[in-house]
Amino acid sequence: MEEAVVKTDSSSYFDLQSLLKNPVRFGPCFIEPLGHWDTLYTPVNIVESINNTATDTQVVHSFESPQSSDSESPIARPSIVLFSSDQLLHSWTCIRPPAPGLINVGNTCYLNSVLQILSHVPPFVQYLLAGHHSSQCQMSACIFCKMEKHVAQCYPSDGSRPVRAFKPLHIVGALKWISKRFQPYRQEDAHEFLRCLLGEMQRSCIYPYKDLDFASQETTVIYKIFGGYLRQQVKCLKCNDISNTYPVYLDLSLDLMGTSIEEALDMYVREEMLTQSNRYKCEKCKILVDFQKKSSIYILPPILTLHLKRFSFNKAFKMSKITRHIRYGETLELTSYMSQKKQNPIIYDLIGIIVHSGNDTRCGHYYSFCKTSNGTWLHFNDDMVSTVSLQTVLKQQAYILLYSRSNSSKYTDFNNFSKMLFSFNSLDKIQFHKQNHNSDSNQETFKRLKYDNNLSSTIEDTGVLI
Repeated sequence: MEEAVVKTDSSSYFDLQSLLKNPVRFGPCFIEPLGHWDTLYTPVNIVESINNTATDTQVVHSFESPQSSDSESPIARPSIVLFSSDQLLHSWTCIRPPAPGLINVGNTCYLNSVLQILSHVPPFVQYLLAGHHSSQCQMSACIFCKMEKHVAQCYPSDGSRPVRAFKPLHIVGALKWISKRFQPYRQEDAHEFLRCLLGEMQRSCIYPYKDLDFASQETTVIYKIFGGYLRQQVKCLKCNDISNTYPVYLDLSLDLMGTSIEEALDMYVREEMLTQSNRYKCEKCKILVDFQKKSSIYILPPILTLHLKRFSFNKAFKMSKITRHIRYGETLELTSYMSQKKQNPIIYDLIGIIVHSGNDTRCGHYYSFCKTSNGTWLHFNDDMVSTVSLQTVLKQQAYILLYSRSNSSKYTDFNNFSKMLFSFNSLDKIQFHKQNHNSDSNQETFKRLKYDNNLSSTIEDTGVLI
């Protein structure tokens, strides 16, 4: 039988009358090796502050509240939250020496350019440097652990600058883990490599958990940094019935019909008519009908990745490269591309680009431009590193753009992780922190936390994932 321990300090907790109105409720036990039968659980309706208990080594799991919310979330509700965004450091905590160049070991410019921009993403780098993943990793062949070693080589723990460029052997040696299609000494596509690399790191994050629902899989550190949600809306033109789906994304691939990123985004969110061979059956009308389709951004990630589709096909289905300059700015205003109307502007700052040079999509050369922790821009061309101006950065034939949520934007609160995730009124979290008392035994300390917020309205007001 479970026992509840209720504190009676009136200065900190509810009086007797309030306590009687709110009977003690217990949350589900975490059924894994961490869940011990003799563990006492603090009642759900006793609220404790997360601010005084957060540590750098915490692992946070979140369970559904025993009380369901009256409001329904358009985004699937996870059974467990694998990583809490409030552990991320979205800005550089110090000025770090510039990362060194990477030696090309045989057509690996695509790999080098991707590693360079990822090595200049503040929340990603600082999470890797902290070694959170490797300290509890259970995989024998883990690309996440390899990335930790690579970033540690870029930024030595003693704060010194690596004297020379080095070969990224931690990653090159693990190409077969990332994807079997990547072969040593063969030119590959940088965007495909970026997707596969993050995808394999995602697999490392969920490896210890079996039969995870999709919503829970989208709560890893990879999705908390790079992942957002779209809203894809279709409207039956016969009965006007509207259906919405909310797919997750790690990057947005943009067709280049205009001359700027803004025009490409306009094209991405424009309405599309589904007629003739594209018609499909309406669930209400029960017949094939014309539909109107529109995509928009429902939730933005901290780091927004834009892939510019620099290829086109002629009538003979021969692929050619789009070489014209596509304008992009130091900042990107995204308010008009959101699903919901926003009162405050949503601003993102450019932090990195990958360039593909050459007139053929099947060959050429990749290099990158990255914004460092002191705000200067560096040009990384394999092992060659040079300082460049912002004007030079903005004149490139960009293939991939990385934008970071601006610190100057007034639409978000970095401490509101729970508010931005799911649309229900109360979210209960169980935090456990493993404490080593001796070499033979470990004791898990569990703390029950509760938040009461109108999460649905917060997401609609901001559209930003914390």
